[in-house]
Amino acid sequence: MRKSSLFLAYLFSFMLAACGSATVALPEVSPVNKFAADSVFITIADGQDRRKPTEVLPFLGHEDSTYREAAALAFGSLQDSFAVPNLIQLLDDSHVPVARAAAYAIGQTRHISGATPLLAKLRSRPAPALAASLGAAIGKCGDSTHLAQLMGLYAGNASLDRALAGGLFQFALRKMATEKAAKLALKLVSSKDAEAQKLAAAFLARARNLAPFSDVDGQALIASYRALSNADVQQHLIRAFGRCTSAACSETLLAILEDEASDYRIRINAILAMQKQPKAEFLPAMQKLAVGENSHLAVSAVRYLYGQTSPADALDFLALSAKQAHWRPKAMLLGAGLKVYSGRKRDAAAFKKLVKQVHSRFLETQNIYEKGELLVALAEDAAQEDFLIAQMLKKEKVVSVFAMQALDQFYGATSTAQNASTRLKTLQTAIETGDVAIMALAAGRIRNTAALREAVRDTTFLKEALNRLDLPAEIEIYNAFEATLAAIRGETLPAPTPAPWGNPIDWEFVQQIPKDLHCIFLLKNGEIRLRLRVEDAPGSVANFVKLGLDGFYDGAALHRVVPNFVAQGGDPRGDGWGSGPQTIRSEWPNLHYNEGSVGLASAGKDTESCQWFISHCSTPHLDGRYTIFAEVVSGMELVHKLQIGDQIIQVTFPGFSVN
Repeated sequence: MRKSSLFLAYLFSFMLAACGSATVALPEVSPVNKFAADSVFITIADGQDRRKPTEVLPFLGHEDSTYREAAALAFGSLQDSFAVPNLIQLLDDSHVPVARAAAYAIGQTRHISGATPLLAKLRSRPAPALAASLGAAIGKCGDSTHLAQLMGLYAGNASLDRALAGGLFQFALRKMATEKAAKLALKLVSSKDAEAQKLAAAFLARARNLAPFSDVDGQALIASYRALSNADVQQHLIRAFGRCTSAACSETLLAILEDEASDYRIRINAILAMQKQPKAEFLPAMQKLAVGENSHLAVSAVRYLYGQTSPADALDFLALSAKQAHWRPKAMLLGAGLKVYSGRKRDAAAFKKLVKQVHSRFLETQNIYEKGELLVALAEDAAQEDFLIAQMLKKEKVVSVFAMQALDQFYGATSTAQNASTRLKTLQTAIETGDVAIMALAAGRIRNTAALREAVRDTTFLKEALNRLDLPAEIEIYNAFEATLAAIRGETLPAPTPAPWGNPIDWEFVQQIPKDLHCIFLLKNGEIRLRLRVEDAPGSVANFVKLGLDGFYDGAALHRVVPNFVAQGGDPRGDGWGSGPQTIRSEWPNLHYNEGSVGLASAGKDTESCQWFISHCSTPHLDGRYTIFAEVVSGMELVHKLQIGDQIIQVTFPGFSVN
């Protein structure tokens, strides 16, 4: 069916409903999706899903521009460099959406052969929207020469600003940032283009191995920040203050941190910047936030304290913990105190009091996530090893995995040739529990600690555990064991084994999903409404909807909340190691992570399953790497308040049902 039949298909679906034979009740505001309206889109997307690039390739030359665009976007997920020559030809397509999709797909291949043609097209001064895609693609596949050539295009022309900033940002993600690039990014932060501002600020926030800002550049940074009104840009730019050593930068950070009227996300990023340049004058503000009502700010402030030893050692962590009402920063304060006081004779009494309080709270609380955080705190005390082992072997939901995480942390910091043999036996016992999370952590610790690797005399227990794994659901753990065995043999770590594929998209089901179908997460204090993007990620949406209709997500807890990053849930285990009944293919349309974007968690390409996350803010480093399948349309204020352990009571899809 061609796209010209969209209206007829839509009308026909309601005629069927009137006759009582329709399989789906469509919401009044949501028409049928493009896959129901035109089967050619299924052909293209199915080739992408089955990883058959040769079946998608012919559509790059189709007379219909919408098919050319769909095929080019499909190669953005396929990431097959053999199509680069064909995609290069499409950079001159008369339809800008096609050329943009081609540029995106070339960038996704990360193949250097595309960089020079991309630059040539950018030099022709194309439309700003196309230029932006070209710049980002150059940053994904170019080398240092291409970086220099890209920067050479700067002439204060706002129409190219987004292209330059996007390219610089992608080079930074590949650890190819230079001092000259940083200078240019400082200029681009003042661009008239808000997206260019954001990407330039993101470059400055994420660029690694660059020298600290000079006082002059620091003043420029401060001036740029004060001139901004866009919170997205401010959040990125404030993290760049971590490279600024001047007193003026420190004063600016402190002023932002103490401004209670400021967006909490900006204040959190100020804390992250302060971690790079810790100073005594920051401590009073951190201490105040650590016991404050905003748990996200409190968690971030406590993490700052974790990294300090002096004068943080003068703080009374027990008293601070007593003042904090929320369980997470409360437990973390105890852990921070144990880390600071550990091994100091003068603080021995305070250390013992903290350990006692951790055990007391562990016995009192019924919150499994609080128990877990308390166990992680005990990793700072060598005398707790037997207690942690006992908790790991109890096989209590979530708690046992946290106990293994604590052992992992403790063993990673303190294993030697003298104690390796004994600890290896503990790790073997952990692997024999059969719990996939505990197994993976134990295998990872053996792999990453030389003393433990060298203590392995017989790898039978690792091979037997590997052979018991259920694929594809446990592909992440399988790869962890293969990597451990290779490390023990002294071999180069193998490329991850691809997840076996046996779950093709159910296109009949996809065709029934209305375009822009909404989903509601019911919480105890309200609801979060999502708009699903079935036309951009059909396999991901179909999988999510099927799981939701089956009640898979009902009652599931959020297991991960990173302040000013993501809130993550959908794991049946509740600890981040769970999977659904099947894995699905990665789908990477040319979309961007912003506040409220909903993505699928993964352990690498084509390992997505059931876990989802909602972004608190703009996170451009995730673009093209994690599937975006929905976005929040209402309830974002609740998303910002979500905590680890909060339950999704029920997931519903208004106006949608399948007979």
